[in-house]
Amino acid sequence: MALLAIAPASGITVQGIAFVAEVSPGERIAYNMTATSDANVTEEVHAHVYGMTHDEHGERVGIEPDVMHPYSAAPFLKVAPEVAVVEPGASQLFVLEGVVPEDVGDGGRYAFVSIHASVDEGDMVGFAPEVQVPVFLTITGSEIIETGEIRDLNISEGDDGGLVATFRFNNTGNYHYKTDGKVVLKDGEGNVVDEVSHSSGSSSLLPSEGRTCVFELAEEVDLASGTYTVEAIVSKRDGTVLDAEEVTVEV
Repeated sequence: MALLAIAPASGITVQGIAFVAEVSPGERIAYNMTATSDANVTEEVHAHVYGMTHDEHGERVGIEPDVMHPYSAAPFLKVAPEVAVVEPGASQLFVLEGVVPEDVGDGGRYAFVSIHASVDEGDMVGFAPEVQVPVFLTITGSEIIETGEIRDLNISEGDDGGLVATFRFNNTGNYHYKTDGKVVLKDGEGNVVDEVSHSSGSSSLLPSEGRTCVFELAEEVDLASGTYTVEAIVSKRDGTVLDAEEVTVEV
């Protein structure tokens, strides 16, 4: 896991780029992040805590602390200071802290700290690209549920021939995980015609969220007319199958 992050336009470098911990109900937690200015001007640096989720493409999405979300850690976390003036070449310590609620529940809780400098361009004041410090908290001794579901498996004809399998995969558990997806095309006699695999890479799928998955099949295969079976399988990285669905298609 990276230890440095940089917001290029602002010249802000942050040490302490991810907080991953097991925590217990009632526990007081703290995590230090140091922002250093590489700019040649004094910068006003802002920090704020958001609940963390993502869109269907895996892009991180922030949730405000006052918005109810079952897996957000933002309601019991704060960062101090929220605003600091940082001189050129100097550093500023930001501390993420909070107390885990006694009734926090099971599974994982997620957030990120947004750290960015304000930018003064003439009469326009805006914000430079932010550094995001993700927070992954596991509730110690709680029930960890890692389940998932394939929905809306659909087969269509590709633009350049072949078939396109599309489905949505949802994390129906209470904890994050990384996935591998596979789609297998078989002919009417059960012979494998094509098999395509994709990995979610380094990005975790957070609980109650989903992603759209697209697999292109038999792009270089001249499919004979007949009935084919398409099976979609999504597994955890350790090989544990989370869900599998099968449909037939006429070619």
